[in-house]
Amino acid sequence: MAERGRSPIVLHGIKTDEWPIFFEAQFRNDKAFSNQSHILVCSTLDEAEQMYEALKSALSGQQIYFFPGLETSPYSGILSSELNLFKRFKILDLLNRKSEPVIIVCHFEALFLHLPPTHFFKDKSFILKREDIISPRELAQKLVALGYSSAITAEEPGTFAQRGEIFDIYPLSNAPVRLTYFDDLIEHIYKIDLKTQKTVREEDFAELTLAPTPGILTQGDYVLKLR
Repeated sequence: MAERGRSPIVLHGIKTDEWPIFFEAQFRNDKAFSNQSHILVCSTLDEAEQMYEALKSALSGQQIYFFPGLETSPYSGILSSELNLFKRFKILDLLNRKSEPVIIVCHFEALFLHLPPTHFFKDKSFILKREDIISPRELAQKLVALGYSSAITAEEPGTFAQRGEIFDIYPLSNAPVRLTYFDDLIEHIYKIDLKTQKTVREEDFAELTLAPTPGILTQGDYVLKLR
């Protein structure tokens, strides 16, 4: 049952697998509803995952993100999931840079964990452009300061690899890219095929936004703040 008045819509007795039907109808018939972002908070992780998969199938044209928790209490002695930390940072960065409506699905534990302030990603991110003059060494230093780590190949988000005049980066919120250098000048920013690690020369980007990764929290004043 739905009640509509001056207050928000109130739904009673709706089941997890029925939410996508409601959302699909609202997006089809209510422009005000479809032009807003929405957060769905579920009581359990399993319920949130089921909701996310169901909404993806029902609303194929919408931007839907699953916002995970850390799987363990941040106050326990168990190391939190690094993969989930990266997923959380990625979604927060996307929300800071996107203006179009999105749907976020999460559960209570994920929602109530402390988050960086809104300006965190804007202040710490920087844009790398084709024809920028920045040496590979200086770029590596900037990336390390953002929490990225050096690797043999950039196959995981938050890593970079340098081989001569080629500099690979796997950004937090974008596909992995390959920079080609001429001295300290960035000539091209190509996409990388992750499976083959080959350059996709058909996709040459004019610029790339590099956002901080969770690794930044292990540096400087953040260490004391976390403690």
